[in-house]
Amino acid sequence: MTDMYLSDHFTLDEFTISRTAINKGIDNTPAQEHMMPMMELCSAILEPVRKHFGPVSINSGYRSHDLNVAIGGSDKSQHSKGEAADIVISGYTPIQVCEWIRDSDLPFDQLIYEGRWTHVSYGSRMRRSVLTAHFKHGCKTTYTAGIAEA
Repeated sequence: MTDMYLSDHFTLDEFTISRTAINKGIDNTPAQEHMMPMMELCSAILEPVRKHFGPVSINSGYRSHDLNVAIGGSDKSQHSKGEAADIVISGYTPIQVCEWIRDSDLPFDQLIYEGRWTHVSYGSRMRRSVLTAHFKHGCKTTYTAGIAEA
């Protein structure tokens, strides 16, 4: 069976695959209501990022409620709405990706430098919020405004 494309270069499989879901037997199939937000995120944000940098790897895209709970995600996570993706791009640091997105005219909602990846969201709000996540003992503890190396 051929995978469904959310945009020219991004598939539903790569947006929903999760090692945690597989290991814990969690169904990470999005509901129909999540399809449009995922397509919009891919078209408005991920496709332009790919055009600029080249292939984009999605570490975490859509997360079902059960998967989000299993990984300790926020109750308000945009991942669970299909509105967010954590990405990495070979040959570029996450801070380089964050700075380019921040300085672009892309209509993102949140852009978070998370150290090893870039979190970007697109949804009903377009705050253009730019943050840096800080971790202690491997757990996210705080956010600060702007992009800064920890």
